Amino acid sequence: MREKERTLSADLDRSRAAERSEVAAADERVTGCQRDTSRLSELASRLREQRGQRLEETYHRASETFAEATKRLDEEKASAKAKAKELEETRHQQASKEKLQSEVLANLEYRETANREAEKQKELDAVRQSIRDLPGGGAVEPEIDEVQASINKKELEIQRSSGAVETIGSRLKETRTQLNEHRYRHIDDRHAKKLIEVKTVSLVIGDLDRYYKALDRALIRFHQTKMEEINRSTKELWNKTYKGSDIDGIEIKSEHEGYTDSGARKHSYRVMMRKGDNLLDMRGRCSAGQKVLACLVIRLALAESFCINCGILALDEPSTNLDTANAEAFASALHEVIEHRKQQKNFQLVVITHDEKFVKSLGASGYCNHYYRVSKQTTGGEIHSAIEQVAISQFD
Repeated sequence: MREKERTLSADLDRSRAAERSEVAAADERVTGCQRDTSRLSELASRLREQRGQRLEETYHRASETFAEATKRLDEEKASAKAKAKELEETRHQQASKEKLQSEVLANLEYRETANREAEKQKELDAVRQSIRDLPGGGAVEPEIDEVQASINKKELEIQRSSGAVETIGSRLKETRTQLNEHRYRHIDDRHAKKLIEVKTVSLVIGDLDRYYKALDRALIRFHQTKMEEINRSTKELWNKTYKGSDIDGIEIKSEHEGYTDSGARKHSYRVMMRKGDNLLDMRGRCSAGQKVLACLVIRLALAESFCINCGILALDEPSTNLDTANAEAFASALHEVIEHRKQQKNFQLVVITHDEKFVKSLGASGYCNHYYRVSKQTTGGEIHSAIEQVAISQFD
Protein backbone atom coordinates (compact mmCIF):
# COMPACT_ATOMS: atom_id res chain seq x y z
CA MET A 1 0.00 0.00 0.00
CA ARG A 2 2.81 2.37 0.84
CA GLU A 3 4.43 1.48 -2.42
CA LYS A 4 1.25 2.52 -4.29
CA GLU A 5 1.07 5.75 -2.32
CA ARG A 6 4.61 6.59 -3.21
CA THR A 7 3.95 5.73 -6.81
CA LEU A 8 0.82 7.88 -6.90
CA SER A 9 2.62 10.69 -5.09
CA ALA A 10 5.45 10.52 -7.61
CA ASP A 11 2.92 10.61 -10.48
CA LEU A 12 1.20 13.56 -8.88
CA ASP A 13 4.49 15.44 -8.52
CA ARG A 14 5.36 14.70 -12.10
CA SER A 15 1.93 15.95 -13.22
CA ARG A 16 2.30 19.10 -11.17
CA ALA A 17 5.79 19.66 -12.56
CA ALA A 18 4.48 19.14 -16.09
CA GLU A 19 1.63 21.61 -15.44
CA ARG A 20 4.04 24.15 -13.97
CA SER A 21 6.27 23.77 -17.01
CA GLU A 22 3.28 24.17 -19.32
CA VAL A 23 2.08 27.21 -17.34
CA ALA A 24 5.56 28.69 -17.53
CA ALA A 25 5.66 28.06 -21.26
CA ALA A 26 2.24 29.67 -21.64
CA ASP A 27 3.39 32.65 -19.57
CA GLU A 28 6.40 32.99 -21.80
CA ARG A 29 4.17 32.88 -24.87
CA VAL A 30 1.79 35.50 -23.36
CA THR A 31 4.76 37.66 -22.47
CA GLY A 32 6.02 37.31 -26.03
CA CYS A 33 2.61 38.24 -27.41
CA GLN A 34 2.49 41.27 -25.15
CA ARG A 35 5.93 42.33 -26.32
CA ASP A 36 4.83 41.84 -29.95
CA THR A 37 1.63 43.81 -29.27
CA SER A 38 3.54 46.69 -27.71
CA ARG A 39 5.95 46.70 -30.65
CA LEU A 40 3.06 46.71 -33.09
CA SER A 41 1.41 49.57 -31.17
CA GLU A 42 4.64 51.53 -31.31
CA LEU A 43 4.96 50.84 -35.01
CA ALA A 44 1.31 51.89 -35.59
CA SER A 45 1.80 55.12 -33.65
CA ARG A 46 4.98 55.82 -35.60
CA LEU A 47 3.15 55.13 -38.86
CA ARG A 48 0.30 57.43 -37.83
CA GLU A 49 2.74 60.16 -36.93
CA GLN A 50 4.59 59.74 -40.19
CA ARG A 51 1.32 59.65 -42.13
CA GLY A 52 0.04 62.83 -40.41
CA GLN A 53 3.29 64.56 -41.15
CA ARG A 54 3.11 63.48 -44.78
CA LEU A 55 -0.53 64.61 -45.11
CA GLU A 56 0.27 67.94 -43.54
CA GLU A 57 3.23 68.38 -45.85
CA THR A 58 1.09 67.38 -48.83
CA TYR A 59 -1.67 69.83 -47.75
CA HIS A 60 0.86 72.63 -47.36
CA ARG A 61 2.35 71.88 -50.76
CA ALA A 62 -1.10 71.73 -52.37
CA SER A 63 -2.15 75.00 -50.67
CA GLU A 64 1.01 76.69 -51.91
CA THR A 65 0.42 75.33 -55.41
CA PHE A 66 -3.23 76.49 -55.37
CA ALA A 67 -2.21 79.94 -54.12
CA GLU A 68 0.37 80.24 -56.87
CA ALA A 69 -2.14 79.07 -59.49
CA THR A 70 -4.74 81.54 -58.21
CA LYS A 71 -2.20 84.33 -58.29
CA ARG A 72 -1.19 83.43 -61.86
CA LEU A 73 -4.90 83.26 -62.86
CA ASP A 74 -5.55 86.73 -61.39
CA GLU A 75 -2.51 88.03 -63.21
CA GLU A 76 -3.73 86.46 -66.46
CA LYS A 77 -7.19 87.97 -65.95
CA ALA A 78 -5.73 91.38 -65.28
CA SER A 79 -3.53 91.04 -68.32
CA ALA A 80 -6.48 89.92 -70.48
CA LYS A 81 -8.56 92.82 -69.18
CA ALA A 82 -5.79 95.27 -69.96
CA LYS A 83 -5.35 93.80 -73.43
CA ALA A 84 -9.12 93.98 -74.03
CA LYS A 85 -9.08 97.62 -72.96
CA GLU A 86 -6.18 98.30 -75.28
CA LEU A 87 -7.99 96.50 -78.09
CA GLU A 88 -11.11 98.57 -77.47
CA GLU A 89 -9.09 101.77 -77.49
CA THR A 90 -7.40 100.65 -80.69
CA ARG A 91 -10.76 99.92 -82.31
CA HIS A 92 -12.09 103.29 -81.17
CA GLN A 93 -9.04 105.03 -82.59
CA GLN A 94 -9.41 103.07 -85.82
CA ALA A 95 -13.08 104.04 -86.07
CA SER A 96 -12.19 107.68 -85.38
CA LYS A 97 -9.52 107.54 -88.10
CA GLU A 98 -11.95 105.96 -90.57
CA LYS A 99 -14.59 108.56 -89.72
CA LEU A 100 -12.05 111.35 -90.11
CA GLN A 101 -10.86 109.85 -93.38
CA SER A 102 -14.44 109.61 -94.72
CA GLU A 103 -15.12 113.19 -93.62
CA VAL A 104 -11.92 114.39 -95.31
CA LEU A 105 -12.81 112.50 -98.50
CA ALA A 106 -16.34 113.89 -98.40
CA ASN A 107 -14.96 117.40 -97.86
CA LEU A 108 -12.56 117.02 -100.78
CA GLU A 109 -15.35 115.66 -102.97
CA TYR A 110 -17.58 118.54 -101.88
CA ARG A 111 -14.87 121.05 -102.75
CA GLU A 112 -14.33 119.51 -106.14
CA THR A 113 -18.09 119.50 -106.76
CA ALA A 114 -18.36 123.09 -105.58
CA ASN A 115 -15.51 124.10 -107.91
CA ARG A 116 -17.15 122.31 -110.83
CA GLU A 117 -20.47 123.92 -109.96
CA ALA A 118 -18.81 127.37 -109.82
CA GLU A 119 -17.20 126.77 -113.21
CA LYS A 120 -20.49 125.59 -114.66
CA GLN A 121 -22.23 128.58 -113.11
CA LYS A 122 -19.67 130.89 -114.75
CA GLU A 123 -20.25 129.17 -118.07
CA LEU A 124 -24.02 129.46 -117.56
CA ASP A 125 -23.71 133.14 -116.69
CA ALA A 126 -21.59 133.70 -119.81
CA VAL A 127 -24.16 131.90 -121.94
CA ARG A 128 -26.97 133.90 -120.38
CA GLN A 129 -25.02 137.13 -120.97
CA SER A 130 -24.52 136.16 -124.59
CA ILE A 131 -28.21 135.44 -124.87
CA ARG A 132 -29.02 138.84 -123.34
CA ASP A 133 -26.73 140.49 -125.87
CA LEU A 134 -28.71 138.93 -128.69
CA PRO A 135 -31.66 140.88 -130.11
CA GLY A 136 -34.76 139.97 -127.99
CA GLY A 137 -32.62 137.97 -125.57
CA GLY A 138 -34.22 139.53 -122.49
CA ALA A 139 -37.49 137.74 -123.21
CA VAL A 140 -35.78 134.33 -123.65
CA GLU A 141 -34.31 134.14 -120.13
CA PRO A 142 -37.69 133.86 -118.31
CA GLU A 143 -38.63 131.09 -120.72
CA ILE A 144 -35.36 129.32 -119.93
CA ASP A 145 -36.04 129.61 -116.20
CA GLU A 146 -39.56 128.26 -116.72
CA VAL A 147 -38.23 125.36 -118.80
CA GLN A 148 -35.57 124.66 -116.17
CA ALA A 149 -38.21 124.64 -113.42
CA SER A 150 -40.33 122.29 -115.51
CA ILE A 151 -37.30 120.04 -116.02
CA ASN A 152 -36.60 120.00 -112.30
CA LYS A 153 -40.23 119.17 -111.58
CA LYS A 154 -40.23 116.34 -114.10
CA GLU A 155 -36.98 114.99 -112.69
CA LEU A 156 -38.52 115.00 -109.21
CA GLU A 157 -41.58 113.19 -110.54
CA ILE A 158 -39.33 110.67 -112.28
CA GLN A 159 -37.48 110.03 -109.03
CA ARG A 160 -40.72 109.56 -107.14
CA SER A 161 -42.06 107.26 -109.83
CA SER A 162 -38.84 105.27 -109.79
CA GLY A 163 -39.09 104.86 -106.04
CA ALA A 164 -42.74 103.79 -106.36
CA VAL A 165 -41.81 101.32 -109.12
CA GLU A 166 -39.05 99.86 -106.94
CA THR A 167 -41.47 99.56 -104.01
CA ILE A 168 -44.11 97.91 -106.19
CA GLY A 169 -41.46 95.60 -107.64
CA SER A 170 -40.29 94.52 -104.18
CA ARG A 171 -43.90 93.97 -103.09
CA LEU A 172 -44.56 91.99 -106.28
CA LYS A 173 -41.51 89.85 -105.59
CA GLU A 174 -42.64 89.24 -101.99
CA THR A 175 -46.16 88.42 -103.21
CA ARG A 176 -44.84 85.94 -105.76
CA THR A 177 -42.70 84.36 -103.07
CA GLN A 178 -45.74 84.04 -100.81
CA LEU A 179 -47.82 82.60 -103.65
CA ASN A 180 -45.25 79.85 -104.05
CA GLU A 181 -45.79 78.79 -100.45
CA HIS A 182 -47.87 75.70 -99.66
CA ARG A 183 -50.80 77.58 -98.13
CA TYR A 184 -51.29 79.65 -101.33
CA ARG A 185 -51.19 76.76 -103.78
CA HIS A 186 -54.30 76.45 -105.96
CA ILE A 187 -55.43 79.75 -104.44
CA ASP A 188 -57.39 80.68 -107.60
CA ASP A 189 -59.50 77.51 -107.44
CA ARG A 190 -60.11 77.93 -103.72
CA HIS A 191 -60.98 81.60 -104.20
CA ALA A 192 -63.46 80.68 -106.94
CA LYS A 193 -65.10 78.06 -104.69
CA LYS A 194 -65.34 80.44 -101.76
CA LEU A 195 -66.70 83.18 -104.02
CA ILE A 196 -69.40 80.80 -105.23
CA GLU A 197 -70.20 79.91 -101.61
CA VAL A 198 -70.42 83.59 -100.65
CA LYS A 199 -72.67 84.41 -103.59
CA THR A 200 -74.84 81.37 -102.87
CA VAL A 201 -75.15 82.29 -99.19
CA SER A 202 -76.00 85.87 -100.15
CA LEU A 203 -78.76 84.63 -102.48
CA VAL A 204 -80.05 82.27 -99.78
CA ILE A 205 -80.06 85.11 -97.24
CA GLY A 206 -81.99 87.28 -99.68
CA ASP A 207 -84.50 84.50 -100.33
CA LEU A 208 -84.91 83.84 -96.62
CA ASP A 209 -85.41 87.54 -95.97
CA ARG A 210 -88.13 87.73 -98.63
CA TYR A 211 -89.70 84.52 -97.29
CA TYR A 212 -89.61 85.90 -93.73
CA LYS A 213 -91.28 89.13 -94.82
CA ALA A 214 -93.91 87.25 -96.83
CA LEU A 215 -94.54 84.88 -93.91
CA ASP A 216 -94.76 87.79 -91.48
CA ARG A 217 -97.31 89.54 -93.70
CA ALA A 218 -99.27 86.28 -94.02
CA LEU A 219 -99.23 85.78 -90.26
CA ILE A 220 -100.45 89.34 -89.73
CA ARG A 221 -103.30 88.80 -92.19
CA PHE A 222 -104.12 85.44 -90.58
CA HIS A 223 -104.08 87.04 -87.14
CA GLN A 224 -106.34 89.86 -88.29
CA THR A 225 -108.71 87.41 -89.99
CA LYS A 226 -108.91 85.18 -86.91
CA MET A 227 -109.44 88.13 -84.57
CA GLU A 228 -112.27 89.39 -86.78
CA GLU A 229 -113.79 85.92 -86.82
CA ILE A 230 -113.45 85.56 -83.02
CA ASN A 231 -114.97 89.00 -82.44
CA ARG A 232 -117.92 88.18 -84.74
CA SER A 233 -118.56 84.94 -82.83
CA THR A 234 -118.09 86.72 -79.51
CA LYS A 235 -120.57 89.47 -80.45
CA GLU A 236 -123.13 86.95 -81.72
CA LEU A 237 -122.88 84.71 -78.63
CA TRP A 238 -122.99 87.69 -76.26
CA ASN A 239 -126.11 89.10 -77.85
CA LYS A 240 -127.76 85.70 -77.61
CA THR A 241 -126.84 85.00 -73.98
CA TYR A 242 -126.65 88.34 -72.17
CA LYS A 243 -130.07 89.67 -71.21
CA GLY A 244 -128.95 92.99 -69.79
CA SER A 245 -129.06 96.32 -71.59
CA ASP A 246 -125.93 98.01 -70.22
CA ILE A 247 -123.53 96.20 -72.59
CA ASP A 248 -124.27 95.92 -76.32
CA GLY A 249 -121.39 93.57 -77.03
CA ILE A 250 -117.85 92.55 -76.20
CA GLU A 251 -114.76 92.06 -78.34
CA ILE A 252 -111.06 91.30 -78.00
CA LYS A 253 -108.68 94.09 -78.93
CA SER A 254 -105.11 93.17 -79.84
CA GLU A 255 -102.15 95.58 -79.99
CA HIS A 256 -98.74 95.00 -81.48
CA GLU A 257 -95.94 95.64 -78.94
CA GLY A 258 -92.83 95.06 -81.03
CA TYR A 259 -90.63 91.99 -81.18
CA THR A 260 -88.90 89.70 -78.71
CA ASP A 261 -85.15 89.09 -78.63
CA SER A 262 -85.65 86.03 -80.85
CA GLY A 263 -87.58 88.06 -83.45
CA ALA A 264 -91.11 86.88 -82.57
CA ARG A 265 -93.95 89.39 -82.63
CA LYS A 266 -95.48 90.43 -79.30
CA HIS A 267 -99.20 91.16 -78.89
CA SER A 268 -101.27 92.28 -75.95
CA TYR A 269 -104.96 91.40 -75.69
CA ARG A 270 -107.74 93.21 -73.82
CA VAL A 271 -111.44 92.41 -73.46
CA MET A 272 -113.47 95.49 -74.40
CA MET A 273 -117.19 96.16 -73.96
CA ARG A 274 -119.23 98.31 -76.30
CA LYS A 275 -122.14 100.59 -75.42
CA GLY A 276 -123.36 102.50 -78.40
CA ASP A 277 -120.33 104.01 -80.09
CA ASN A 278 -118.17 103.89 -76.96
CA LEU A 279 -115.58 101.14 -76.47
CA LEU A 280 -114.39 100.69 -72.87
CA ASP A 281 -112.01 98.33 -71.12
CA MET A 282 -114.07 95.65 -69.37
CA ARG A 283 -111.58 95.28 -66.49
CA GLY A 284 -112.91 96.95 -63.33
CA ARG A 285 -116.25 97.95 -64.96
CA CYS A 286 -118.30 94.73 -64.85
CA SER A 287 -119.81 92.39 -62.27
CA ALA A 288 -118.66 88.87 -61.43
CA GLY A 289 -121.50 87.35 -63.47
CA GLN A 290 -120.59 89.48 -66.50
CA LYS A 291 -116.95 88.38 -66.16
CA VAL A 292 -117.94 84.70 -66.04
CA LEU A 293 -120.28 85.07 -69.01
CA ALA A 294 -117.60 86.95 -70.98
CA CYS A 295 -115.08 84.17 -70.26
CA LEU A 296 -117.53 81.49 -71.39
CA VAL A 297 -118.47 83.39 -74.54
CA ILE A 298 -114.82 84.00 -75.44
CA ARG A 299 -113.96 80.34 -74.85
CA LEU A 300 -116.80 79.21 -77.08
CA ALA A 301 -115.70 81.69 -79.75
CA LEU A 302 -112.12 80.45 -79.55
CA ALA A 303 -113.33 76.86 -79.78
CA GLU A 304 -115.40 77.70 -82.84
CA SER A 305 -112.44 79.43 -84.51
CA PHE A 306 -109.47 77.20 -83.65
CA CYS A 307 -110.92 73.86 -82.50
CA ILE A 308 -113.28 73.01 -85.33
CA ASN A 309 -111.64 69.58 -85.69
CA CYS A 310 -111.45 69.02 -81.94
CA GLY A 311 -114.45 66.94 -80.87
CA ILE A 312 -114.40 67.65 -77.12
CA LEU A 313 -115.65 70.84 -75.47
CA ALA A 314 -115.46 70.82 -71.63
CA LEU A 315 -117.05 73.44 -69.35
CA ASP A 316 -116.51 73.45 -65.57
CA GLU A 317 -119.21 75.24 -63.51
CA PRO A 318 -120.25 77.53 -66.39
CA SER A 319 -123.28 78.93 -64.51
CA THR A 320 -121.30 80.24 -61.53
CA ASN A 321 -122.24 83.86 -60.69
CA LEU A 322 -124.84 83.89 -63.49
CA ASP A 323 -128.41 84.90 -62.70
CA THR A 324 -131.28 82.74 -63.90
CA ALA A 325 -131.92 84.68 -67.12
CA ASN A 326 -128.29 84.66 -68.21
CA ALA A 327 -127.88 80.99 -67.25
CA GLU A 328 -130.87 80.04 -69.40
CA ALA A 329 -129.60 82.22 -72.23
CA PHE A 330 -126.19 80.57 -72.02
CA ALA A 331 -127.87 77.14 -72.14
CA SER A 332 -129.63 78.26 -75.30
CA ALA A 333 -126.29 79.30 -76.78
CA LEU A 334 -124.94 75.84 -76.02
CA HIS A 335 -128.00 74.39 -77.80
CA GLU A 336 -126.98 76.32 -80.91
CA VAL A 337 -123.39 75.10 -80.64
CA ILE A 338 -124.66 71.52 -80.41
CA GLU A 339 -126.99 72.11 -83.34
CA HIS A 340 -124.12 73.56 -85.37
CA ARG A 341 -121.80 70.64 -84.63
CA LYS A 342 -124.25 67.76 -84.62
CA GLN A 343 -122.90 66.62 -88.00
CA GLN A 344 -119.44 66.27 -86.49
CA LYS A 345 -119.08 62.61 -85.53
CA ASN A 346 -116.46 63.09 -82.82
CA PHE A 347 -118.13 66.05 -81.11
CA GLN A 348 -118.80 65.69 -77.39
CA LEU A 349 -119.82 68.36 -74.87
CA VAL A 350 -118.80 67.78 -71.24
CA VAL A 351 -120.41 70.02 -68.60
CA ILE A 352 -119.52 69.84 -64.89
CA THR A 353 -121.98 71.72 -62.69
CA HIS A 354 -123.89 71.73 -59.38
CA ASP A 355 -126.75 73.71 -60.91
CA GLU A 356 -129.63 71.31 -61.59
CA LYS A 357 -131.67 74.09 -63.25
CA PHE A 358 -128.85 74.56 -65.75
CA VAL A 359 -128.83 70.81 -66.38
CA LYS A 360 -132.59 70.93 -66.96
CA SER A 361 -132.14 73.81 -69.42
CA LEU A 362 -129.51 71.78 -71.31
CA GLY A 363 -131.78 68.76 -71.38
CA ALA A 364 -134.55 70.79 -73.01
CA SER A 365 -132.61 70.73 -76.28
CA GLY A 366 -133.49 67.10 -76.88
CA TYR A 367 -129.87 66.13 -77.49
CA CYS A 368 -129.34 64.83 -73.98
CA ASN A 369 -131.44 62.05 -72.41
CA HIS A 370 -129.57 61.53 -69.18
CA TYR A 371 -126.69 62.82 -67.11
CA TYR A 372 -124.27 61.34 -64.55
CA ARG A 373 -124.52 62.34 -60.91
CA VAL A 374 -121.45 61.98 -58.65
CA SER A 375 -122.24 61.68 -54.94
CA LYS A 376 -120.67 60.50 -51.71
CA GLN A 377 -121.92 57.32 -50.06
CA THR A 378 -121.01 55.51 -46.86
CA THR A 379 -120.68 51.75 -46.90
CA GLY A 380 -119.40 49.85 -43.89
CA GLY A 381 -118.09 53.02 -42.31
CA GLU A 382 -116.09 53.97 -45.42
CA ILE A 383 -116.86 57.00 -47.56
CA HIS A 384 -116.56 56.61 -51.32
CA SER A 385 -117.79 58.31 -54.48
CA ALA A 386 -120.64 56.84 -56.48
CA ILE A 387 -121.56 57.58 -60.09
CA GLU A 388 -125.21 57.24 -61.00
CA GLN A 389 -126.87 57.66 -64.38
CA VAL A 390 -129.99 59.84 -64.04
CA ALA A 391 -132.58 60.57 -66.67
CA ILE A 392 -133.17 64.18 -67.69
CA SER A 393 -136.89 63.54 -67.62
CA GLN A 394 -136.91 63.48 -63.81
CA PHE A 395 -136.86 67.29 -63.90
CA ASP A 396 -140.25 67.39 -65.65
